[in-house]
Amino acid sequence: MNNKKVAILGAGITGLTAAYALSKKGHEVTIFEKSKEIGGLAGSFIDKEGCVYDYGPHQFCTDNIELVNFLKELLGKDLLIRSKNVSQYFFKKHIPYPLKPMDYITKIPLSLSTKVFIEVIFSHLLLRLGFKLDHSFESWTKSRFGATLYNTYFKPYTIKTWGVNPDKLDPSTAYLRISFNSIWDIFLKTVKHSITNKDDFSTTHNPLKQKFYYPNGGNIKLMEALYKACPKKNIKLKTGFEAKKIIINNSKAKKIIFSNKRSVSNFDYIINTTPLTDLAKMIGRERKLPLRYRAMIFGFISFDKDQFEDGQVSPYHWIYYPDKDLIFTRVSEFKHFNANMSPENKTNIVVEITCFKEDEIWNIPNELIVKRIMQDLKKVKLIKGNEKYSANVAKKEHEYPLQIKGFKEMIEEIIKNDIQPIQNLVTTGRQGLYKYCNQNECMEMAFDISNQINKGAKNFKYNLESRWRGQGLQKISVLKEDEKVKNSEN
Repeated sequence: MNNKKVAILGAGITGLTAAYALSKKGHEVTIFEKSKEIGGLAGSFIDKEGCVYDYGPHQFCTDNIELVNFLKELLGKDLLIRSKNVSQYFFKKHIPYPLKPMDYITKIPLSLSTKVFIEVIFSHLLLRLGFKLDHSFESWTKSRFGATLYNTYFKPYTIKTWGVNPDKLDPSTAYLRISFNSIWDIFLKTVKHSITNKDDFSTTHNPLKQKFYYPNGGNIKLMEALYKACPKKNIKLKTGFEAKKIIINNSKAKKIIFSNKRSVSNFDYIINTTPLTDLAKMIGRERKLPLRYRAMIFGFISFDKDQFEDGQVSPYHWIYYPDKDLIFTRVSEFKHFNANMSPENKTNIVVEITCFKEDEIWNIPNELIVKRIMQDLKKVKLIKGNEKYSANVAKKEHEYPLQIKGFKEMIEEIIKNDIQPIQNLVTTGRQGLYKYCNQNECMEMAFDISNQINKGAKNFKYNLESRWRGQGLQKISVLKEDEKVKNSEN
């Protein structure tokens, strides 16, 4: 194998994983990162009090035994196993997510349960007769859960998260995220889960996967471990380098020009992990397509834990908030991860606010954002309002790729006609493929691309399916096996 020189754009989870895999094989890798820090969306923020905040709870929940074994080798004892306790705010109270069998009786108003039950039976009959209306998120959800539950829960949460009417979203946004086909399907699977206590890996984002892996010290520890594990002679990291243009000649990328006026041309391959829409601009193939990213504002707030009963803001790892009148979509408390993410006397939460860059909330001063956060935390009774706290705000422009109807065809068109003809350029990862996926999938993508480069790829193969299978997913519960070993050691 001839060693190659590889330029990687972006030092997030995908870029760092690719850098590790390639440098271990002897290739010379240079990572170009526009910010001053590694990690991207999979990084962490650390405040002056020593509290560590991830940009949302980046749980590893996978049945890919190869990936799990890699993480064990990389992190050792710092790869923790945790069981999550999740809630959703529904009818002005916090209820378990997903609902347990008895919760359908005790947690949901009887009038609502009855109406939903009747609608679901009717919807199920229509589906059995072949009346499927699956042209959008709205139609897919209504046809399986009925109009009442759609209008009460799915519609407001979807508009709040994505910023558009659900009728404009691709149906895959529903069936890949909701993971259930109906209330009846949810009920049967939750009953099965409560009896067997086996995590359900039948869908990528299934909430019935209760156990997960998490890095001790927060997700930044995984990012640092990936970089540190790269052979130093084969790896370079350049921060403050934002790629602005890629010169193409004879179907090959020849030069990368950066915003700091510097350029590089001594490479054999480019791996792009930056937003696909940005890459299109770099290679001069920008299209007038309605592809955009949903931005996110993160509120990082720490409290002295003695201000709360039991020393915690809530009993949950994270809570979903569909109400349109509340500024945030999710609140996570890292104390529950038991991953050394806060000093002993502190508890810290991250508040997630979805928006577009042109929205008012994105452009107002941070202190006003914090003020609104604290008002709404009091409104949902997570705080009393008189607690002392420390707060910081961070903003990420490219959080969620907006999956409007027809977006898959648009992405396929860009890759087939604009990217693939460039023999030594490949785009991958959540941003690079405009793909709403978890970080375990991003790592699998990185390993797959690295394997193709090892083989001297000239025409890269892409997998645009919802679940990445490039590394051979195993149909076993890896977490369950790990628990057996852990218990036997104790």
